[in-house]
Amino acid sequence: MPLKCSFKSKDETISCKRDIHKDGVCLFHLPLTERSPGEDTIFRKKIDELIEKEDTNWAGFIFPNNFFIYDLTINKKLDLRWSITNDITINNVSFNDEVDMRHTTASGNFHISKTIFRKKFKAAGSTFHKSTQINAEHSGSTYYNQCNFHGPVLFTGSINGTTSFHEATFHDTTIFRGGRSVHVTQNLAPAKDKKTDNSITLNWLFNSETLITEVDFRHPERVKFISTNLSQVKFVGTNVKGVNFEYTNFYQSYLKRQGLFDEVDTLLMKDPSLQKYLWPRIEVEYRNFRVAMEENKNYATASDFYIGEMETRRHQMTYPRKYFFSIAAIYNALSEYGTNPSRAARIFLLLILLHLSLTMYFGPPPREAYNKAFSATSTTPLITNTFGTLLLYFTNSLKILSLQRGPEVLETKSLNSNIIDSVFRIIGPAQLALIALSFRSKIKRH
Repeated sequence: MPLKCSFKSKDETISCKRDIHKDGVCLFHLPLTERSPGEDTIFRKKIDELIEKEDTNWAGFIFPNNFFIYDLTINKKLDLRWSITNDITINNVSFNDEVDMRHTTASGNFHISKTIFRKKFKAAGSTFHKSTQINAEHSGSTYYNQCNFHGPVLFTGSINGTTSFHEATFHDTTIFRGGRSVHVTQNLAPAKDKKTDNSITLNWLFNSETLITEVDFRHPERVKFISTNLSQVKFVGTNVKGVNFEYTNFYQSYLKRQGLFDEVDTLLMKDPSLQKYLWPRIEVEYRNFRVAMEENKNYATASDFYIGEMETRRHQMTYPRKYFFSIAAIYNALSEYGTNPSRAARIFLLLILLHLSLTMYFGPPPREAYNKAFSATSTTPLITNTFGTLLLYFTNSLKILSLQRGPEVLETKSLNSNIIDSVFRIIGPAQLALIALSFRSKIKRH
């Protein structure tokens, strides 16, 4: 009986049952340093035979330099765990079952293009030493947990299943790029009715829940997210200061603003202890994103992330302080943290109406000198004209809240009226300042 290959994976969970070729192992597990050029050629032929026989147990294989897999359909699960590749290119391949390449070592360039993964793609714990380019359509879940990318990285294509880069490390230039594909269709009607339909399909790269959590970008200034949908991406524990974001989408319909999916997910949790643990981390995350957006000159998104930062800080408070008895709660109610001029203006108008109502209840009537202010246009004295009376009280309230000087509109005021005016002379200018701050946050340019 011929001896069998002695290969075992580092965790000793995988062994090989093929016949020995040389030095106690089969050809597929023979180190490159022990192979001759002729053996590399034989390796390539044997891989073709394995594909033809649908033998896809390739765990621990050591692939030769400049290895190509192209124009194929592989229907069975492909096992590449603990394998070693050297400049491998996979082009125009359809994997109809799971691809498992966990703990793979890519010593050379690792390039995938025009390829479809219809089920899970697992690369967790793998190490990529040189250039990594993956342009593929992923229909199933994708896992790059704890991967180490030492060379430049480019991810393009479409990932439709859940994706995880949890605890991955990127040492060099890293680009996550979405894009668009243009489909041109033309009907076969007579020439005068002939039409051309140009349709553009947006490809946001991440189309489902994605974890970019606890990721280490060693050179964040070399990291770019371009035309990507980040509205379903979690970033907790990842420092994005210095990262470039171009044409990215963070809009959260639940929040009705640009925001992080981590906040939405935490708000919908039913575990208070886990929420208590996550809110401080999400606050730091929002702060890092706000700084990154300001560095990217994207002040509109930075403003929304500032709201998120303040909201997560408020969520850490006890119930009364969260909604009523804290500066953050008041700041949010009056102007949405100095970012919403319309809310600030509405609150100022409400303050005017409140002062007007209190003055009409406690204060004196308009001075006699103003009774016939509209006598040129009306025969009815202003004091009996409801609209005119309200206009006088409104003018008085506006003067009080904006600290304007001028002749007194009302008769001699009572003690109650003076106290009310004193309070609103403090509140009014403060709200006006919030209106100015809110406008500034909307139009500021650095």
